[in-house]
Amino acid sequence: MQGEGTRLCLPVIDMTPWLPAEEGSQKDKKTERGAVVEAVRTACEETGFLAITNIPKALQQAINRASTASKRFFMYVQARKAQADEIKSKHEIEARLMASDVKKLPVDGLPKAYGYFPMKSEALGYQADVAKKPDLREAFSMGPVSAAKRFRPYLAKGSRESPMYSDFFTDVVRFLFQPTPWPTGLGKEEKRIFREFKESLTEFYEQSSCLGRCLLRVIATALKLSEDHFEKAASDGEHCNSARAIFYPKLTSHTAPGQARCGAHSDTGAITLLWSDTEGLELQPKTAGGGVEGIQDDKAWFPVSQLVGKHDTANVFGDTKTMLVNIGDLLEFMSKGSWKSTPHRVSAPRLEADENKDRLALVNFIILAPDFKVGPDGKLTQGEHAFSHFMRKGRNAVNKEKE
Repeated sequence: MQGEGTRLCLPVIDMTPWLPAEEGSQKDKKTERGAVVEAVRTACEETGFLAITNIPKALQQAINRASTASKRFFMYVQARKAQADEIKSKHEIEARLMASDVKKLPVDGLPKAYGYFPMKSEALGYQADVAKKPDLREAFSMGPVSAAKRFRPYLAKGSRESPMYSDFFTDVVRFLFQPTPWPTGLGKEEKRIFREFKESLTEFYEQSSCLGRCLLRVIATALKLSEDHFEKAASDGEHCNSARAIFYPKLTSHTAPGQARCGAHSDTGAITLLWSDTEGLELQPKTAGGGVEGIQDDKAWFPVSQLVGKHDTANVFGDTKTMLVNIGDLLEFMSKGSWKSTPHRVSAPRLEADENKDRLALVNFIILAPDFKVGPDGKLTQGEHAFSHFMRKGRNAVNKEKE
């Protein structure tokens, strides 16, 4: 234990002072807002993670609906696969889920960014190889529903054949703004389950994106920028936010050494908003200065449940009033390294452990406009950084042909 270090903790911050007037009291709001800014700044400098509570009621309701519909969606998929008596039949079910209400995805050979990702189709770890140690989860992702007028020429049919739109940035824009391929389903029950899933995840996406914009105002203030610094880049038609429903089924067989439910990684965007129904997330805080009390080296992993304190754990996991937040690489770049884009993972529990149970997470990755500058030299854009990370060799089985 390093005596001069700071004690590692994950604060639970009340967002009420920054919410619209109808969401909270206006009493001494300036002072209360300042306290929130200071708490967020400290958390971003120390761990890059925090929890926010008393989020807007509309988002609380959206989380409740989306978590219910997502569990129903994934459990239905699990049941259908279990009923299939041949591997071929299981693949046919997954193919139906990856079928689309979009007749043709206009991405000209680029990999898919959104839609259904089956079990073992991704590996997020820095050194992971999806062919050898895939993540033990399945997911569905959705992306932006509209693109600003200035991005539409990049998205037009045949744009990549034009000299004006044949560069790398065109691929970035087309990748991030591709339409979400929602499964349509077969039969009355399946169509209802898929429809409710789509409606509820879309509602979660919209409401959590609103909270993301609110948080970015807090963050801009904490960075000593104008409060509206991120406003345009985070607005509808500009942002490339991506919401995910992620299902981690209970493990029934031993995992390969080093295999995880979700491999260790940092996020590429501005911030990430996460709600989960149970524990499982672990952090690897980066030591700096005098170190962090309790961390002997920079390879130690800490369960979030241990960082928020026993009295807060029940309020962080499974409570629709509270979400976890972590900053992404963009804010570490913008803060010149003083803020931490912290590696995190969901490790694979032992088969007999209490932690070995189904886990559901709802996430919204707040990703700014593709041309928003993120590098210290102003040459790297948000879109290029996010796209390059997604295209990393070994990350995606569904994109194997592009590696």
